[in-house]
Amino acid sequence: MIQEASANNHGDARGSGARLREARSAAGLSLQEVATRLRMPVHVVEALEEGRWQVIGASVFVRGQLRSYARLLGVDVEPYLDAEVAPAAPVDLVSHAHTPRIQRVMEGIGRRLVYVVITAVIAVPAWMWTRSHLGDTPPRPHRLMPCRPTRRRWTRPSSRSSR
Repeated sequence: MIQEASANNHGDARGSGARLREARSAAGLSLQEVATRLRMPVHVVEALEEGRWQVIGASVFVRGQLRSYARLLGVDVEPYLDAEVAPAAPVDLVSHAHTPRIQRVMEGIGRRLVYVVITAVIAVPAWMWTRSHLGDTPPRPHRLMPCRPTRRRWTRPSSRSSR
C-alpha cells in the first residue's frame, strides 16, 4: 500500500523528507517546535523526515501529514507525494445482498421474540403494580347517600342599619 522510494531509504536530498528537514533547519525550528505547531508526536515528525511511512500508518495519513508539515514550512511537496507515497485507493466493496431464506426466517423470529420479551418485562410489572393496591377483596362500588334536608327558616335581612 505504501511505496518506499529509494530517495527515502538512502537519505537522498531530493526526497520530500530530506527537503522538509532542510526547510525546518533553515527556518530555525526544532523537532519539538514543529511537533507542537502541527499537534503531532515528535516521533511522527521524525518519521516524516526520515521517510519511515510504516510508523505513521496508511498512505492517506502520510499524505495528509506531509502536506501539513510542508504548509507549515512553506515547501511544495506535491510533486514528491505521487512518486513516494501511494495514492489512497478506495476499498473494494463486496455485495452481501443475497441472504439465505432460513437466515431471514430466523432473524424475523428473533425480532418477534425480542419484542415479546421486552413487552412482557414492561407490561407484567406494570400490571402487578396496579393490581397490588386492590388487595384480596374486590373493590366495592361507592354509593352516594342522599342528604336529609334540614329545616331552616329563611329570614329576610333587616332593612335597618345599626348606627
